[in-house]
Amino acid sequence: MNILDAQPFQIFQRILSRYAQIPDAEWKAFETFVRPRRVRKHSHLLKPEQISRHLSFVCQGLLRMYRITDGAEINTAFFPELSLADSFVSFMRQQPSEYGIQALEDTQILTVSYEAMEKLGARSSCWRELALGASIFKLTQKEHRETFLMQSAAEERYLNFVKNARRLPIAYLNITWLLTSALSRKVSAAFVKI
Repeated sequence: MNILDAQPFQIFQRILSRYAQIPDAEWKAFETFVRPRRVRKHSHLLKPEQISRHLSFVCQGLLRMYRITDGAEINTAFFPELSLADSFVSFMRQQPSEYGIQALEDTQILTVSYEAMEKLGARSSCWRELALGASIFKLTQKEHRETFLMQSAAEERYLNFVKNARRLPIAYLNITWLLTSALSRKVSAAFVKI
């Protein structure tokens, strides 16, 4: 089965449609540029200092974004199924990324290249509107995450994670494993008392 005929492409379309109105003729042109790709567990979609040449949509699997600080890898985001995975600033500016993107499990993605998006942008202004809308969304998403991390205590972040997380690793909370273990015991004890 051709992955472009399947549900993941339609979901990819629906997600991109949040940012701009795209006419059917433009979607048909877009579809000719979309390529399926498999990223094996522990492989990189993007390494730090590389330029992000593709926008990716996660059909199946899980990716993490990280940066290296003082020699340690610090997770900054996770891209579960049905999400856009990218170093957006690197992609939009075609400059080296400060971040790496790595598969935490075998992952199936759909990709579209920067060059393809440039060609589409020359065809219709709807693609430039999409880029602006996506940029605003990414900035808003980043600010919300930073605000949550700065204003929430470790226990609140952990409880929110337990309540809302689907498959995201606990490392997303930026809490040490020792504190995570203590919070887990505390939460478990609270449930036993109920």
